[in-house]
Amino acid sequence: MAKTKELSKDTRDKIVDLHKAGKGYGAIAKQLGEKRPTVGATIRKWKKLNMSVNLARSGAPRKISPPGVSMILRKVRNQPRTTREKLVSDLKRAGTTVSKHFAKEVQYPVTRAAAIPKFDMFYITNVGLL
Repeated sequence: MAKTKELSKDTRDKIVDLHKAGKGYGAIAKQLGEKRPTVGATIRKWKKLNMSVNLARSGAPRKISPPGVSMILRKVRNQPRTTREKLVSDLKRAGTTVSKHFAKEVQYPVTRAAAIPKFDMFYITNVGLL
């Protein structure tokens, strides 16, 4: 799914005000130059939550930043016998704190990938380790 621009607070408030005035989704969309599903989603959110502000995303943030992931992959590819403690200490020096268990989960697929020529970052991210 592609990223889309976020509606401004003024636009969301205008959509809600026009809806309260009795205008339909299509008329509001034409008047403000937005798409009909966008107008509908904004109004549904307003009806459900009684506010039109954007809420924070759900879910936890990533445990390791993309540069940290690259560092782990590079380190394990170059030195497959590196230890979890070494990975954790390197990440700590880079400013990221992770547990030994998490480092093991990242390290294991990479070391197993030495025998799999088609291994890439796609595997680790889609397995849900990062």
